[in-house]
Amino acid sequence: MEATAEKLKTCSCGHDRKSPLVVRRNKYTFWGNIGLFTGISVKPIHIRYQCVKCNEIFDETTDPGELNKYLM
Repeated sequence: MEATAEKLKTCSCGHDRKSPLVVRRNKYTFWGNIGLFTGISVKPIHIRYQCVKCNEIFDETTDPGELNKYLM
């Protein structure tokens, strides 16, 4: 039996979201930013993945399960 791997989106130079050359850009609500500023942990509302080599934003998510991983 063969395990099926999830096909991740890649940038034009071939990096996916698990690459060390990809940074995560979290977006927060206004009140979320206030919470971060005051030291409260908040969940992002949107995440974008950007390659630092080609500077391309190639993937994004609003999946609640994925967003919970990055509670700050």
